[in-house]
Amino acid sequence: MCMRASSSFQDHFASLTDPRSFHAPNQCHELLDILVIAV
Repeated sequence: MCMRASSSFQDHFASLTDPRSFHAPNQCHELLDILVIAV
């Protein structure tokens, strides 16, 4: 059931664009990881 909820979460936020610079040297985490932690 966890994988299904995670997949649903990812599908829900799939259209979001990452506002961070892709060239930032300290960008270690994907946007989806940050969203999951925030929720």
